[in-house]
Amino acid sequence: MALQRILVIDDDPSLIESLGAALSPPYSVSGASNGAVALAALEREGAHLILLDLVLGAEDGLDLIPSLRTRTPAPILVITGYGTRENVVRALRAKPDDFLEKPIQLQDLRHRVAAFLGAAPPEADPLDRVRTWIARECHRPLTITDLARAAGMSRPHFWRTFVKRFGLTPGAYLRQCRMQRAAMLLRESNSPLKELAPDVGVSNADNFSRVFKRVHGCTPEAFRKKDHPSSPKKTD
Repeated sequence: MALQRILVIDDDPSLIESLGAALSPPYSVSGASNGAVALAALEREGAHLILLDLVLGAEDGLDLIPSLRTRTPAPILVITGYGTRENVVRALRAKPDDFLEKPIQLQDLRHRVAAFLGAAPPEADPLDRVRTWIARECHRPLTITDLARAAGMSRPHFWRTFVKRFGLTPGAYLRQCRMQRAAMLLRESNSPLKELAPDVGVSNADNFSRVFKRVHGCTPEAFRKKDHPSSPKKTD
């Protein structure tokens, strides 16, 4: 059975990633950074629910609502900090299906989404869900703030509870996942280290070598030689 699709329209990639981590599964979450990308995504694959930020860089999210309505019957949930009375009035006149105030409380988000899509709220433990997200997306430039937001916790509380649960800091676990990915790439590829480093979320080859040696006890070059010794010459 195909997962119900949620389109998040926001110009903040970290927020899209955080919401994706919080809502998938049981939903399929994709992102769009502006109106043009969002409309193209709707034409291509549709959506069952839209999460729309009030501010999209130079664009006004509320101005997108009429165009979205012509392309999909999906409910629109506007993400807003409100701010001024004028914004409140404008938001009400745009007639979205619901509002979600910043800072987003993930439990509230999940229940709102479940109410629209008719699915039970995800019961997955937030720390387990974020830990899975780290393992899956370790090659991306994740920050502790991103991870804490995905877990629905403050940064200090997330750090403490992650260490208590898993025995590693979030940063140490992220580093471990990156170096496991690095070992896999070294086995499968002969690419230079300067090309492999960005593929594991490390800034440059020197940092890559230093972190790899700390985790695996040898340099990437030594690991590669050990894992791929020279093939013996064939004899007739």
